[in-house]
Formats: sequence, C-alpha cells, structure tokens
Amino acid sequence: MGLFGAVGAVAGLGPALVGSSVRTSWGATQAVVAGTSRVARGAVELAVGVPVAVARSATAVVGGEPTRRVWSAGGRAQIEVWSLDGAAHQSVVAGVQDALTALDGVSWARVDAVTRRVVVRFAAEQLGIPDLVGAVAAAERAAGVTAPGYGPEQPSFPGDAQPVTMQAWALAADVVGLSAAVAGWATRLPALPGSATAAVVLVDNQPRLRRVLEDRIGPGATDLAVAVSNAAVQGLTQGTPSLVVDTAQRAQALLAARARRDTFTTREGELCAVDRPVRSGGWHGAARPVPLPPGPIERYADRAAAGSLIAAGSVFAATGSVDLAGRVLLVGAPKAARAAREAFADTLGFGLARRGVLVLDPAALRRLDRVDTVVVDTRILHGTRPVVLSATARAGHWSTGHV
Repeated sequence: MGLFGAVGAVAGLGPALVGSSVRTSWGATQAVVAGTSRVARGAVELAVGVPVAVARSATAVVGGEPTRRVWSAGGRAQIEVWSLDGAAHQSVVAGVQDALTALDGVSWARVDAVTRRVVVRFAAEQLGIPDLVGAVAAAERAAGVTAPGYGPEQPSFPGDAQPVTMQAWALAADVVGLSAAVAGWATRLPALPGSATAAVVLVDNQPRLRRVLEDRIGPGATDLAVAVSNAAVQGLTQGTPSLVVDTAQRAQALLAARARRDTFTTREGELCAVDRPVRSGGWHGAARPVPLPPGPIERYADRAAAGSLIAAGSVFAATGSVDLAGRVLLVGAPKAARAAREAFADTLGFGLARRGVLVLDPAALRRLDRVDTVVVDTRILHGTRPVVLSATARAGHWSTGHV
C-alpha cells in the first residue's frame, strides 16, 4: 500500500469508528447502525491494517525484517544471537563462542543470554563486522537454528540503532506533514475536514486500541506507524498547530534515544569487561501474580474513550454529520495526558543519559506513575556493614561532629 493510499484509508477511519460507536454505545440508534453495519465491522480491521502496512513498509526501508542487530565501536562489538530461548541454546552458545574465537584477530568472545548478544573484542584492522556476523550466522546454522529473530515484545537493546532510526523517520514524517500543511494553507488549497484525523488520534491515545498494534508488530513499529499515519492525515487536513506540537515532541524523543545509545557506547567497555560475569543460560523471571495495574492515564483514557464514543454516536444519530461526530471524538481523545507522560519520560531519560546513567528499558520510565511503594534493601547501599545515619552528642566535651 502506497503512502497516499494509506492516507486515504486512514481518512476513512473516522466514519467507520463513529458507526461502530453508534452500534455499541447508544441503543437509540439501531436504525442508523443497521445501515452502517458493514462499515462498523470493518472499522477495527481498517484501524489496525493501515498502520501495520505503513510500519512494515517503513521498517523494510530501515533494514528489513528480521534483521540481526549489531553494535560496534573501536574494536568492540555486540552482535545479536538468535534462538537463545530455544531448547538448543547451549549448543548455540558454545558454537558461536568457538566460531568467533577461532578467527584471527578476535581476542575473546562470550555470549550473554540475558541480552541475547555475543560480546566480542577484536582487531579492527584485521576483521570487519561482516566477518563477525558471518561467523555467528554459520554457527547458528550448524546448531540447527531455523527461526531467525525474536518476537516484537522484546525490549530494545541500548546499543541498537533501530530506536534512533525509527524516531528519526517519525520526525521526518512530521516535518514533511508540517511543510505540506503550511504550503496548503499558504496557497489556499482545499483541506480535508479536521474529523479525518479522529481515527488515528483515537488509536494513538487509547491504550486498548494501541495494544492491538503492539501485539502484532511491536511497540517501536507501532509508534512509527501511528506517527507516519498521523503526519500524513494532519498534513492533508492542514492541522498546523497539532503538527508543531508533534514535531517538538518527536525531536525530544529523538534526542533521548540518541543520548541513551551514546551512553551505552561510552560505558560498554566498563559494563561488558572481561571480568564481568555473564549468564550463558536464558533468564526468565517469575510471572506477575496479578496483571500490571493500569496507571492514571490508562484509567482516564478508558473513561474518555467511552465518553467520547457515546457522545460521537449521539451526535451522529441526531445530526447525521460525520464531520461533527469526528470532531467530538477529537475533543474526547486524551492526547494531552499521553503527550505529557511521553515528554516527562523523554526528558528524564535524556537527563539520566547526560549523567552517565544507562536506562535499559525506556518503557520503565513510562510506568513510574503506577509506583505507590518503594522498598530499598539497605545492603545494596552499604553492604553488610551497618551505617550510622545520624548521631547526637550527649557528653559536654563531645561535639556532634566528633561523634
């Protein structure tokens, strides 16, 4: 599906979602629903299918799928190893390490099954990254690996270039959309109605709808798909103010992603030194005893989505205006709440990276609003030796400083 075809499909999502909301949330509009049942049934498939097509096209340009992720700098490399969560992971670990250490110019190599990478130290003047990747691929084939890559649910590795690249693509889409919106306004070209953006905004800011995409293509590709779709539709509706805000937020996200990767490059030699222990077997934490509770933004988004769908269905039933119903959806979308959390997480991540703190999973910063209790094991802070936190002098010849 081409970009303009995707934009056209996204523009048609507003009426589809409005029709669906009439059927499900406003009992007095049964006659309207009967006339729009085909549109209602296809709303979810269309809302998911368009961003998926955009994401797959964009990720194919970025590097295709599946793509082995590689980080390297100054004779150091970390290469993704596949099938470390399978039954033959021990043979994969041994084969990859043996294949790399057998190369002239490799000083040492070892597999860390937790990060799913093999850490390599090599002479850059003797070997290149293609030589190392070829050795890893050959060892995997010898161990019987037939399913390359991992699922979309895995968190991004701090050294991966993909998060930075995807943010750059999303920022470029916003810039193009903003340029198109400004050019259309300046030349007085006709614009699509503002309600055309309702479906994309709803998918972007409603956690339940967004999760449908994330389960299929992963969080990173979902973010890129929605960003490109939103920029395209906003450009055609000449939504300049919204695109200005989106561009600023995307620039901030790109800075945070680059700072995280730069911090990993700076500290990789320390964090992955020869004397650091690694786990050759996979690590699987215990499952949560209860599901992760929704945060305040998720709770607000659920209430706002239900209210806006009911209101939009009512307006559509009363007026028959698709444009007006779409604008009601836009008013009820919790865009500001989600944008504020994203801005906080990106600012915090950038600040931590500037101070040399490596954030392994940026998604954790977006769950801080759900924390209500913090338990600190004091042995982490001072070891087994007790530490005096405060003391008061009671003898006259002893000061508090002496104590």
